[in-house]
Amino acid sequence: MAEIYGKKGDMFGEHIVYTALLNLPNDWLVYSQPTIVTDNGNRHPDFVVVHPELGLIVLDVKDWIEILDIERDKARIRQRDKSIEWRGSPVEQAKNHCFAISDELKKFPELMDDKDRLLVTWRYAGILPQLDMGDVNRLKIVWGRDYVFGLPNIEKNNQENSLRSIPGPKRPKLSDRQIDIIRCIIDSSLRVGDNGILDKHQEEYAKSDFTRTIPKPTTDIGYQQTFDGIDSLESIPEEITDTSKTQSVRLIRGSAGTGKTDVIILRCKYLKEYFSETKNLVTTFNIPVAETRFQSALKELSPTITFKRFGQICQDIYFKRYSIITEPQNSKGVVNAIFERESKFERIKTDYDDDFLVDEFQWMKETELTTREKYLNTVREGRGGVKGRTLSKSQKEIVFDFFETYQKYLAELPALDWTDFFHRALKIMQNNEIDYPKYDEIMIDEAQHFAPKWIELLRLLLTENGRLFLCEDPSQSVYRTYSWYQKGVEVRGRTKILKIPYRSTRQILKAAYALVSNNQVAQNLLKESDDFEWPDLDAEGIRNGNLPEIHLHMPFLNQQEFIERKIEELLKRGFHPTDIAILHTQKYALDPFEEMKRNGIIVDDVKRITGMEYRVVFIPKLNDFLYKYEQEDKIGMEANLSSLYTAITRSKDLVYIINEKNLPRIIDEIKDHVHIVKYN
Repeated sequence: MAEIYGKKGDMFGEHIVYTALLNLPNDWLVYSQPTIVTDNGNRHPDFVVVHPELGLIVLDVKDWIEILDIERDKARIRQRDKSIEWRGSPVEQAKNHCFAISDELKKFPELMDDKDRLLVTWRYAGILPQLDMGDVNRLKIVWGRDYVFGLPNIEKNNQENSLRSIPGPKRPKLSDRQIDIIRCIIDSSLRVGDNGILDKHQEEYAKSDFTRTIPKPTTDIGYQQTFDGIDSLESIPEEITDTSKTQSVRLIRGSAGTGKTDVIILRCKYLKEYFSETKNLVTTFNIPVAETRFQSALKELSPTITFKRFGQICQDIYFKRYSIITEPQNSKGVVNAIFERESKFERIKTDYDDDFLVDEFQWMKETELTTREKYLNTVREGRGGVKGRTLSKSQKEIVFDFFETYQKYLAELPALDWTDFFHRALKIMQNNEIDYPKYDEIMIDEAQHFAPKWIELLRLLLTENGRLFLCEDPSQSVYRTYSWYQKGVEVRGRTKILKIPYRSTRQILKAAYALVSNNQVAQNLLKESDDFEWPDLDAEGIRNGNLPEIHLHMPFLNQQEFIERKIEELLKRGFHPTDIAILHTQKYALDPFEEMKRNGIIVDDVKRITGMEYRVVFIPKLNDFLYKYEQEDKIGMEANLSSLYTAITRSKDLVYIINEKNLPRIIDEIKDHVHIVKYN
């Protein structure tokens, strides 16, 4: 079956032709009712068909029912209402579309031979599926036997033979790259940047109709924070596991730079053009990707497309309910206030930093382990068990004591932390306390960051037959590592894989994937959809470039001087300040670069920049980046390797990693893929 994009059209005849073309073999590509942008204005052919051997075919369809007179470029017809008028020939109209399209094709050197001739054959025909074949044959005599088709020519599997019979010069078979260029001429929204074109898989996933009923699970879905045999623990609340709604799901899974965000943007444009009557929501978590990618790209697509960060959605819900705008309390601030004021927690301050405790409290709330008994009796992978850092019962008692103090401080402010705030918004919607817009489809970018209750909240914003369109890279799970099984969403058989990472050079990608190829957490998240695949790093479309550089034995003051000097060189070479990023997981490692940040250089926490891209990335103080957790904490270390992978794959061209000491042993796998510079 052919891949076909676009609406069927308004005429009955267009519906007939649409169905006929849909039943072509799968090496045919069909665009229905496209808008083709040309130098002389937009063209609106009924159908454009692409085939690697035949080139490009334009078809014009007419719903005529009787022919009275025929001339070279028009016919006098009788309408259904008995009126009579002259109408232009569909063959001529299709040919004129071809002239305009060929002018656009000639702008691309890859489509021209050494004699400046177009390598793409273009053909055209008119189709009149409601005409009596006697009238069709009369038109064939005047307009050309092989350029006019009636219903018998396109039904009963005759459509392929009919299309192949349309006259056209013989040309070499088109390459994938040449077909990509043709695709982006037919649909200009496939263009990315100056020279990029979304590939056929990205287009397919963005434009596909994935409507499908989600069956209610036959077994309870539990919070199981391990993947190798530990029994399921506390059940997810019933409101999360209820998947009986007739909502459909599509998960787009791809590694860094495979174009997941571009797929969402293309889908939005497609929905706006062909399904403008629908109401759709796009959301993400991180602010930078919202501000730099979505806000500008989607602002012209309203009201079909609405974009709001997840935090903004919750703010809207809260405001509608309480008529006030609230800013949730930063959890680190509360934790550090307790450290300063409560001497009884001096020991815990030595054993666990504020990040560890904030992460633990967030997990406790998201899994509803907020009673002492539940918390003490629950194992969390990476915080207990044979593979991770063991928290004994006495240690967990101390952590829970701290948690109770943390909750007391919040109550006294009074304030909600972000996790409480998100859960309050969910409760408002569950209790039907407000009216909130419903959407036919909700698209989630960077979906690996979304907690189970966040997904439940968004599902409450769907219409009865609404759809979830999810894009994620589990290798970048820098906030959370819940599986879709734990989120109550069935993705098996509903997952599409983007295999080719286009953003970074091959050298950067090989270094980055050396870090996570053995990451058990990421692999188990990937394998849950039953179609796990690592990206193809040898694909033809990936650029080559310089090896990432790792500079060792460099004191931090010298690191700062090195980065300042390199950035000055890059700016002189024409790099824009926002093309350059200094990334880390620790604030103190970024603080010395505040002056650069004021000058436009991106200086940011790795957690905030998933989905972003830069031309150059600097990562100082590598040891501090990696050893946030104790070295025996395997899962904590893998989380840090995921963060390093995320930081490296933000870069399109150049990566500089710098460390005071030797290369840390946990990233030995990267040695064969980088250039190492050692200082005395």
